[in-house]
Amino acid sequence: AGAAARDPLGHRSIVYGFVVLFFLRGLQRLIAQEEIATALQIDSGRNIVNAVFFLLMAAALVWLFRAASKSAGPAT
Repeated sequence: AGAAARDPLGHRSIVYGFVVLFFLRGLQRLIAQEEIATALQIDSGRNIVNAVFFLLMAAALVWLFRAASKSAGPAT
């Protein structure tokens, strides 16, 4: 993660790996909402907020990565 933070365009696979990780974490929280609420005693409202947070992080990474790719020009 540190290498991707320093040079995201040179470590595309790590960046997109985190996108997939955050997306799956958000999706997991939505799919397993009842189990999370029952087993971990987490309120469903808080669980939804956490799921949205993970999905927004994934979207933000994609958006920022595309913006960085455009500003870098056609060389990368």
